[in-house]
Amino acid sequence: MLPELQIHVIDSQTTTLGLGLITIAAARAAASGLPADAIIALVERLIPQVHVHAAIRDLAQLRRSGRVSLGQALIAGVLGIKPILYIGQGMAEVVDKVRGWSRAIEQVVAMAQAKAGQARVFLAVVHTNAEAEARELLAQVRDRFNCVETLIADAGTGVATHGGPGALGIITMPVD
Repeated sequence: MLPELQIHVIDSQTTTLGLGLITIAAARAAASGLPADAIIALVERLIPQVHVHAAIRDLAQLRRSGRVSLGQALIAGVLGIKPILYIGQGMAEVVDKVRGWSRAIEQVVAMAQAKAGQARVFLAVVHTNAEAEARELLAQVRDRFNCVETLIADAGTGVATHGGPGALGIITMPVD
């Protein structure tokens, strides 16, 4: 449909702002004059290095979507269990379950730090209707990462749909 344009389709294997950070890096590379093959190589190098970790405050949305049974949601609610999700390399999975919201956030931060190490990173905090909490989280963790840039944004529709209101996530991407 657009033969005059060079369009390259690449599976980012991620979602929400993980995809957004890759897109920002590609746009900056294009703006700096890099040729398409160099931008494609950059994107392909970044894909496995983008890590999304998120804590789900309430299982109601997961129950409504059929991903969690009513019994599981009730037990988790009574025990205060919060799932921790990892999104990357083409999959989304529950990687941990902890009791209590503060412990869930601590675990998300610890997992993000483990992936980032000492690398210079672009750090993003995403949220679903919890902007004040996202700002507070970023202020608390900014110094625990070697941040080149930071960003706060609404989570993507997939995370918001399944995670429901109040979910928080941390996304890291190394900066070249």
